[in-house]
Amino acid sequence: MATKSSPLGCARSAAGHTQETLAFALGVSVSTVGRWEAGASEPLPTTRPKLAKLLNMSLAQLDQVLQATDAPAGQKPASADQGAGPRRTHSRYWMSCGGRSSDAPRVPTTPTSRGN
Repeated sequence: MATKSSPLGCARSAAGHTQETLAFALGVSVSTVGRWEAGASEPLPTTRPKLAKLLNMSLAQLDQVLQATDAPAGQKPASADQGAGPRRTHSRYWMSCGGRSSDAPRVPTTPTSRGN
């Protein structure tokens, strides 16, 4: 288990999972989930849709969380579409782990992700 909370670890906790329950639901080892959270490896593309569903987020949001997990300490993740159109901050994962909403990755707002 990681000693510092990672964005992926915060998202996991916010969704109500432990490393063990998430690993079981995905059919991977607990150490694999730990490596994802530490940024040492990433989930396979075939695992990502189920992981996103278990974390109650879209694939785009999961990609942002994984980018933030891989970013060096103190460095904000770069967004591929930085500066493009209206954006929505998904900060609940960072706020639940004591982060600031300004540290959360930004995900483009789409009609399906607005929650209207």
